[in-house]
Amino acid sequence: MKGCFACKKGGRIGYLYGGGRREAIEARIEILPGVVDEENLSARREELRACEAIFCGWDMLELTEEQVAEFFPNLRVIFYAAGSVRYFAAPFLRRGVTVLSAWQVMAEPVAQFTAALITLANKGAHLALRAYREQGYAEGKRLVEQIFPGTCDTPVGILGAGAIGSRVIERLRRERVELMVYDPFLPRARQEALGLDRLYSLEEIFSTCQTISCHIANNEQTRGMLTYRLFSRMGDTACFVNTGRGAQVVEADLVRALREDVTPRQREVLLLYYAEQLNTRQIGEKLGVDKSTVARTIKRGEARLRRCLRRGGLSERGGGGTALIFLHPRGG
Repeated sequence: MKGCFACKKGGRIGYLYGGGRREAIEARIEILPGVVDEENLSARREELRACEAIFCGWDMLELTEEQVAEFFPNLRVIFYAAGSVRYFAAPFLRRGVTVLSAWQVMAEPVAQFTAALITLANKGAHLALRAYREQGYAEGKRLVEQIFPGTCDTPVGILGAGAIGSRVIERLRRERVELMVYDPFLPRARQEALGLDRLYSLEEIFSTCQTISCHIANNEQTRGMLTYRLFSRMGDTACFVNTGRGAQVVEADLVRALREDVTPRQREVLLLYYAEQLNTRQIGEKLGVDKSTVARTIKRGEARLRRCLRRGGLSERGGGGTALIFLHPRGG
């Protein structure tokens, strides 16, 4: 068998197949020299015609079916040393090429990273570290001990129970968190295997959970599905972790929710509670949520109002990074 390594110009093929991995492959089959990319593809047309295997990973060449037929007429298999192949695989599959992915193997380190982030977020570790550096030990200690809930029995939302999400669920079970999972496509048998009594709506998760971790598949149906309507439901110390590609998140809506003090949902519940004198059960019936969710919303809304009044108006809240974004109190 004859093969080649392929990726877009400047891609990370050297990282994926470094450390002796390329040499191990070359010891087993004949490999064309160098790396095939979009700039040398045409010049190497003749030698590529004999190629039966492609070794690649992130930054794989995106070719049309016609290009696959022109440059790789005898291609039999693609070895993809990464996760999702959706962005490039269809033209190859239509040509009868087998595409093998390392998505199950790659899911494990991502799940490890995500479970660690969730545990730290529940304890307020990231924000407490920043407070310790900027304001001193006492403020960092206060956040961890008085503001953030910790791990046991804390509601954590998992959006998507695929290869990564299911591994995160299995890891968090050891931490005794209260798991709330959203996945409308999860088979009942798989749900039971994960020990999930029921699944939850996005509205329930964003209204209730301390930390929410997104693992929703990246496709046209899910693009832009996480909007202001959901982010505005999150509590004061709630954390959103996104280890996916981010297409599900409407970033402008997330920024808007980060900048607000009292959310529209909190404002609505506070008006029903104080102005209309409804109790938590009545508000829950009116809004279609349970009374414990109403009680939490009232508590969070009151806390935000107190901070706003102490400062004489609205102020901007800070955020985290692209993978871990906090909706957090500003101290005080």
